[in-house]
Amino acid sequence: MGHDGIASGGNALGDFLRARRAALDPGALGFPDDGRLRRVPGLRREELAQLAHISVDYVVRLEQGRTRRVSRPVLDALADALRLADDERAHLFTLADTAPSPAPRPPGPTEVAPHLRRLLDGMRDIPAIVLNRRMDVPNGPARRLSGGPAKWAAFCLRWRHEP
Repeated sequence: MGHDGIASGGNALGDFLRARRAALDPGALGFPDDGRLRRVPGLRREELAQLAHISVDYVVRLEQGRTRRVSRPVLDALADALRLADDERAHLFTLADTAPSPAPRPPGPTEVAPHLRRLLDGMRDIPAIVLNRRMDVPNGPARRLSGGPAKWAAFCLRWRHEP
């Protein structure tokens, strides 16, 4: 049986996506508690879709096994959104029966060092960011200025690609 009491029917990719989604803390990823009841732990499908820049319908189709062909860029986006480690990323590509992206992923930690986190947290009135490979560690004022996770991601993409 998969999550929500639905049999997965051999959909290992969907099972893996649901399990990884359930393991993430929405608050740690910048999603505020909006007061809505969470029926399952972790990220909602729409939150994963927002972080991965794909449609909610596509996430649903992947989790339900209704989409078999998944492109490398979509898998990379899902792996980044789910904060997968290198071995988990490789497993995701294996489950999707897709060769991993040929470009090597930038090395480095996905979390901010404790001393940098204390520095960011201490800057209560100054927006600041630490640029890690995901560009996802703004402090509180930077999060408030960014307008939420989707706008923050859009800002990061623009910043990366503009001269």
